[in-house]
Amino acid sequence: MVAQSAYFECEKSVNLPPMKEIVDKELRTSVLEKTRKSLVDGKISVSRKELKSDIFFTTKGLKEALNQPHFAYNEKNYAVLNIVELIKGSKYIGFKKDSKERAEINGFHYFEIQICGKNSYILIMERRTGENMFYTISDKK
Repeated sequence: MVAQSAYFECEKSVNLPPMKEIVDKELRTSVLEKTRKSLVDGKISVSRKELKSDIFFTTKGLKEALNQPHFAYNEKNYAVLNIVELIKGSKYIGFKKDSKERAEINGFHYFEIQICGKNSYILIMERRTGENMFYTISDKK
């Protein structure tokens, strides 16, 4: 499976003003509002054969993703608008235990995508209950 691209030619947007005309905070606010309504309020989930249960979305996870540092910060935030398609088309990399050893978290599943032609990773948090929650997009493994 080829990793889905969130490239957007590093200049295109999806129903939002051009990146050069929008400040980071406005972009985060707009993306959070759109994704929260469609994913969290809509109770959308995504299935992946590598995981035992579906991936769900929370406002906390969306906020984490939008605030996560990244080499292509705005492009990463635009990618959040297409997170369902990106998860479906991404390459599964593997699982890492939670390095902070939090009681409620088993670890994180990593899925590789491309943003601006470089590898980035969708992190899915696996809770001790077996639930899988979208956690963030990072440019580091």
